Amino acid sequence: MKDIKNFITLCVPYYNDPHRLREFLLNDYLCIFDEVIIVDDASPDYPALPIIEDMRGECPWLDFDRFHLYRVQEDYGFNAHGARNLAASESNCEWLFFVDVDMILDKKFLEGFFLQLFNTEDEQTLVCNVHGGDPSNIFAARKENFFLAGGYDEELRGYHMGDKLFRERLDILAEPIMVEPELQCNRRGRKVVEDDNILGTLYPDDKTVIQRSMKHIQDTLDMIKERNKSIMDWNFIPIVQFDWK
Repeated sequence: MKDIKNFITLCVPYYNDPHRLREFLLNDYLCIFDEVIIVDDASPDYPALPIIEDMRGECPWLDFDRFHLYRVQEDYGFNAHGARNLAASESNCEWLFFVDVDMILDKKFLEGFFLQLFNTEDEQTLVCNVHGGDPSNIFAARKENFFLAGGYDEELRGYHMGDKLFRERLDILAEPIMVEPELQCNRRGRKVVEDDNILGTLYPDDKTVIQRSMKHIQDTLDMIKERNKSIMDWNFIPIVQFDWK
C-alpha cells in the first residue's frame, strides 16, 4: 500500500460558471482528496471567492487546511493552461488530478479511480473516459512527470487547444492508462467558432466558444510542435507567466 499522506491534489480551473462551481463544491467526496486547489482564471462576472465564502456553511471541507483558492489577476479570455500550471506548481502532493467543474465525481468512478491509482506504475498516467473517450484534459499524472513534460504551453493563451499538445509530451514520459469506470460530465465540450473580428475569447452561451482563427498563431503552433520533438527543450518551457494571488 502506498503512503497516502500528501498523495493526490485535485486541480480545478474555474471561469465564470457559478452554477457548476456550486454543484461541484457540494460534492461530499471532495474531502477524500489530500488537497484541493481551485484556480479562478480571473472570472470577471462571477469570481470564485464570494461563491466559496457563501457556501462554507454547507461545505465544512472548504475550511480544511488542504483546500486552496488562487486567482489569476488578469482576464486573458482563456488561460486554463496557465491555471493548470499554477495549480500544479502550488500542489504539495505526489499526484495531480486535473478535472473541470462540469465533472461529476461519483462513488462508482472514484472507487475505480483510486483502485487503479494505487496500482499505477511509476511511468504511467491515468486518463479518464468522458463521453466514451479520452478528452485529453481530464487525467491524473505524477507531479514529477508533469514538470518533466514542461507543463502546459502558455504561449497558446486565448485558444482552446493546448491539452493535446501537452499530452504529446506527457504520454511519451508516462503511458496513458484508461480508468475503467466512465467519468460522468454534465456538459458536452463547447463548439469552437472562429471569428477574426474579436481580439480575446468569448463565451456567448454554454455550448459555444468564439476565438480568432488559428492562422494568427501558426508560428507559435509550429514552434510548439517542433519543441515537442526534443525532450531537452521541455526544460525551458515558461510557465505561470502571469500575476496571481
